[in-house]
Amino acid sequence: DSAFCNCDKLVSITFPDSLEIIFNSAFAECDKLNNVIIPDSVTHILDMAFYNCKGLGKIIFSKNLIVFGSDVLSGTRWLSYYPSGPVYCGSAFYEMRGTLSDYPNVTVKDGIKCIANGAFDHNIFVESVTLPDSIVQIGSRAFNGCSSLKSVNIPKGAALEFDSTFYGCSSLENIILAPDATTIISNEFGFCNSLKDVVIPANIRKIEYNAFSCCASLESLTVLNPDCELSYNDPELFCNSIDFTDDGSKVVTFSGTIRGYDGSTAEEYALKNGYKFSSLGKAHTLGDVNNDGMVNSVDASSVLAYYAKISTDQEGEYSDRQKTAADVDHDGAVNSIDASKILAYYAYVSTATGDVKSIDDYLKDKQ
Repeated sequence: DSAFCNCDKLVSITFPDSLEIIFNSAFAECDKLNNVIIPDSVTHILDMAFYNCKGLGKIIFSKNLIVFGSDVLSGTRWLSYYPSGPVYCGSAFYEMRGTLSDYPNVTVKDGIKCIANGAFDHNIFVESVTLPDSIVQIGSRAFNGCSSLKSVNIPKGAALEFDSTFYGCSSLENIILAPDATTIISNEFGFCNSLKDVVIPANIRKIEYNAFSCCASLESLTVLNPDCELSYNDPELFCNSIDFTDDGSKVVTFSGTIRGYDGSTAEEYALKNGYKFSSLGKAHTLGDVNNDGMVNSVDASSVLAYYAKISTDQEGEYSDRQKTAADVDHDGAVNSIDASKILAYYAYVSTATGDVKSIDDYLKDKQ
């Protein structure tokens, strides 16, 4: 970090074609730096990399950027000359410029691979953002404090690995997740005060600390994965408010209801934190769609029949529990791939000797 920060005599840089990362503040405050060519080998440009390089007027960006930090170009001549509207840096979306109230609905162009850290941070005018399928990474605090935001599509495969993505999005009425998401990251939906009834899909395996902290209107939160990893000692994971007494003690309040299956981590979390719990009944075993105590070809056939129906816009007639049991690869969809994996597991069980692995362990070993 800060390798060449404040190098006042640095005019130009030649990067090797093998370079992959430009680190935090690497060239910050290099006033005389005026021309930069970033090779396509670079995939990461981190926070404040060229911050306040006042003379920097020409930049050629890598076409393969998948991580782009905040304030990378703040204070540069290049950014000051950029026209109003979306700012693109190679394959990265950096920010919006101009009169923000003129852009309530933003569409990011095709081919862009990442949304920069803090790209829409505290943009109180943006109401919707449409992302292309090419997006692979959404940065930290990307939509933090966007109080008018109501909709964003997260493409399949897009990673949200950094915290506070939708923190303070007080108009958001539904949680926003990638179809194949497995984790809800820390502070992701904190202070989202319009969230009321939240259903966390079965493909979510982990919910990190303070994910739904201080959601004032939250009345119910349903966790469909009975084994979802929760922090039992974090009452702020799901709460309506946090207050402090005169002696400085913290008081966490949640008046809503946690919903989950019997014996689930959701039930254990609710009990340990003194929250109300409502049972969804007994959870299906993964792969055992008909709940007969076995995972076999009958279950695979059932999944194929369900998939054939929903593929032709018919009602699949699976309960939430059956969908959870059928989605054996935890990608948020029930399809022929799940049926194939159930059949593969059945073949394994039919010929196995000794201890038999669970379907989850079996599929993990096959990855």
